[in-house]
Amino acid sequence: MSSKKMSIILPSFLFAFSLFIYLHNLSLSIYGGDVGDLVTAAIVGGVAHPPGYPLFTLLGFILTRLNIFTPAFMVGLISVFSSSVSVLVYYFFSLKLTNSKLIAFISSL
Repeated sequence: MSSKKMSIILPSFLFAFSLFIYLHNLSLSIYGGDVGDLVTAAIVGGVAHPPGYPLFTLLGFILTRLNIFTPAFMVGLISVFSSSVSVLVYYFFSLKLTNSKLIAFISSL
């Protein structure tokens, strides 16, 4: 397989795999911790406890207006997507640091 194809396939697989794992473990309801505060702030367009998480709250406000799933699930999708993107960022950082696709791929998992 060519190097150009691998440079597209590996990050795509990492993103899809991490997205699947995070979606599989995503809670459909509110459990403990800050989740209730963050979901409530996203639903009403309010401010969560300091520091307020403005981007998270704004995205949650927009997603909860879609009324596709429960508000807790929709707000959780923000965390799922951002976590999957962070796996990609880590992959590219490791790739830049080591110049090895294999090491970057394995360390990103």
